[in-house]
Amino acid sequence: MRSTARIGMAIVGAVALVLAGCNQEVSGPAGGLTARAAKGGNHGGGHGGGGGGGGATYTPTVVTFSDAAGDGITSDGLGSYADGTCGVLADFNLQDARLDPDANWSGKFKHSCTQRYEHFHAVNASGGTVLDTNAGAFMNVDHVEDVVPGTTELNHAGTFDLQANLAHCNVLHFDGTDGSGLLEVSRSADGSTWTVSTSSTNPTAYCASEGGLVTVPFSFTVRLQ
Repeated sequence: MRSTARIGMAIVGAVALVLAGCNQEVSGPAGGLTARAAKGGNHGGGHGGGGGGGGATYTPTVVTFSDAAGDGITSDGLGSYADGTCGVLADFNLQDARLDPDANWSGKFKHSCTQRYEHFHAVNASGGTVLDTNAGAFMNVDHVEDVVPGTTELNHAGTFDLQANLAHCNVLHFDGTDGSGLLEVSRSADGSTWTVSTSSTNPTAYCASEGGLVTVPFSFTVRLQ
């Protein structure tokens, strides 16, 4: 009987450990999503530690736009976007570079700092302005973190989601759609800094709501926080 009781206790303990592991795996970012499910877009959300068993790893970063003359995507003029500062989300998630200037701008941040955003200015093939606005857009550029130090790659896809409430160009796609450009990523030799920019020969994005290409050059750097 004593041996049987011990076996029963061991089984109960094992089941408890399995259930605890399951609870950790689905905790993920805000909103109840798992880390992997949140990769494609997380505007208005946050991030957390990856779950066990190969879950996502979130690495805080600092994003700085070059704000060069003629750029179509620039900062709000308040400097770099540092993860966790004034509600900013900036990180590497599954090797992707992400930025959402006002992801967590609520509560204490509304009373202590200014809401962050990016400025967008895009023109179509005829030279007409189709986008000239400020927006706290969610940005995702694929596989930036795993670029080899000291190298440059021109094969990265990226999106800027300006949210559907804007009349024009609510989503910008830099992914080859209808001839849109891919993004260039360079990593410093010491591996500490990444530069993401549009192609010098094709700085266009596919404008989902307009159904055509728009010119919107930009450049920014990413470094670990």
